[in-house]
Order: sequence, then structure tokens, then C-alpha cells
Amino acid sequence: MNAMYPYLNQYFGNAASLHQFGMKMREAAEKARHQLARMIGADDSEIIFCASATEANNTVIRGIAENRANRGKHIILSAVEHPSVYNLGEYLQSIGFQVDYAAVDSQGRLKMDDFKQMLKPETILVSVMHINNELGVIQPISEIAEICDKNNIVFHTDASQSFGRMPIEVGQQINCMTASSHKIYGPLGAAMIYCRKDTMFTPLISGGQQESGRRASTLNVPAIVGFGEAASIFQQSYQSEWEQLNRKREKLKDKLLQDIPDCQMLGSEEHQAPHILTAAFRDTDSELLQMELDRKGIAIATGSACTSAKIKTSYVLTACGLDARWAAGTIRISLSRFTKDDEIEYLLAALPKAVQKIRSLS
Repeated sequence: MNAMYPYLNQYFGNAASLHQFGMKMREAAEKARHQLARMIGADDSEIIFCASATEANNTVIRGIAENRANRGKHIILSAVEHPSVYNLGEYLQSIGFQVDYAAVDSQGRLKMDDFKQMLKPETILVSVMHINNELGVIQPISEIAEICDKNNIVFHTDASQSFGRMPIEVGQQINCMTASSHKIYGPLGAAMIYCRKDTMFTPLISGGQQESGRRASTLNVPAIVGFGEAASIFQQSYQSEWEQLNRKREKLKDKLLQDIPDCQMLGSEEHQAPHILTAAFRDTDSELLQMELDRKGIAIATGSACTSAKIKTSYVLTACGLDARWAAGTIRISLSRFTKDDEIEYLLAALPKAVQKIRSLS
């Protein structure tokens, strides 16, 4: 917040302007661009600022599809992508692209043999997220990127859940990567696209020539400054935080399995991010469970989405083959560097009672 403060109450120029007020803002944005580029071994010119990871994903995937349509119209997405990628497939199909969704195993990890068989001469783009936002499963993006590179296919990864949490070197095989500020404790309203110099896309937003003509719109400099500063801080502590969160996650997992009957943990033991714990309770309504815990000041996410008064099971859980009786009772617990031990103890005391209560209502 200290880094952002001058750009919230002292400097108000447009970073695209040539006057001294604009130049001050532009200098701040360029410093943040350098901070972010340094984290992934990229050139400053390969970083593009935007407002959210959803915008970033749409910009890259739609833009590359349009730019490369003359080479082919086949696109592969994983079956467990974030909605900003997964649901984009339907739109792309509506404008003439063939979109296939690569299958995952019961842990949510990409089935590599199946993926390889999906590749075609007309495949122009593959998008697979690095860490799944619902399960915390880490995908083998280095292996996927290498395969795409050998086949002259553009590879994009949504790194919103991994950027800053684990080392990422974009190198010569990852064409595009997207990440979000608030996932690493930065402010809302800032995100980034890494786009390798030799990878072209058609801009999503038309207008001015901001971001070298790749994303028109006045930059949100205060949020961008905060993003850069958060990345710089995160880079110094990600390893110790990973280890700290892993210990907390293991404690939660072991105690919940011990204290709650008909409970299972989803995700991967071997390829798992520590800040996400997804638990399934058989024959339990996760929406009611969420409300019960919210009454106690505990915020969790569910494995279902409420649409038009109908409960729909998460397509991620469906892709993993999870039985409906388990999927309906799935919750996600997110951990952060600010999660205190006494908060975990509070959750461990409250959750078994809440599950028991909700089951008694069924």
C-alpha cells in the first residue's frame, strides 16, 4: 500500500500522455513491468497490463485464434480450466473453431497420452492452466509446452494460481502466460499477459495505442504499482511460504480425515499446491455447509455453482469422475500467509459439527 499511495493521492496523470504528469505515471508502470518480467525471465516488452485474469485469458486465446485462423481452426483446452478459458470454448465454436477439451484423471491431472492423440496438423493453440483453481493440482506445463513447441503450436498457460508461488521460467517454449495481482496479495484491478516476442495476437480491445497497441485503455497505474511491488515481495518469500502452507494443509487434511466420517481429499498427493485444500463429504449439501460456516465467520468455496435456482455440479469435479453424492458435498479451503494457527484450530472445531448438522437435515 505504501508503494501505491503516491499514485492515489498525489500523481494523477495519464501514463500515455507526454506531459510531466503522464511521464511520472509511465515511469511507475514501467518499473512494475520490469519487476514482473524479472520474475519469469522475460523481457520488459513482453509484459502487457490489463485489468483482470479473465480479460487476460480472453485477450490471448481469442486474439491468437483470430490471428492464426488461416493456419488452422483446431484448439485444445483442458477439461478443468477456469471459466474464463473453459467457457470461451463455446464462443470459439460458435464462430467456426473446433475446440476439444483434453481429459484429466481422477486427480484432475492431464492425461498426457490422450492429449498427444488429440493433436492435429491444424491445431493452432493449446491452453492448460498451471495450477487448477478448484483442486490445486499442478499440471505438467513444461512437458506440454515442449510438445507444442515441436509441433509449431502456440501454448498458453493461465498461471493465476502459480505466479509468484513457484518458479516459472517462460524460456523458448511458453508462448503466453497470464497472471493476476490479487492472487499474490496485490490489489484488485491489475493483471498481466506475458507474450513472447514472436507470438502475435489480435487485440481484444480496440482504441488507443497503449501497451504498444496490444491493449487499448488508460492504465490503472496505482493497481499496477501494487502488483509489481507484491511480486517483488513475493519473490523473496515464496519458498518459505510454500513450506509453511504445506504444513498447515497437511494438518488440516489429516485432522479432517480423522474427525469426519465419509470424507475424502481431492487433488494430487504428488502434484499439489499447498494453498488449496479441496474436501468432499458424502451426502452433504455444500451450499448449506457454506452458509453454516459463514454464520461462524468462516469463508469457504463450494464445488457447485447456483444458476437460476438450480444447483449444478462443477464441471471440474465431473471431469475427474467424482460421484454425484460426493461432488454435492465438496468445498474448497484456501490458505494464505495470513492464515493463523488459531484460525485453523477454529475451523477444525467448527467443520465437523457443521457437516454433522447439515447431514442431519437431509
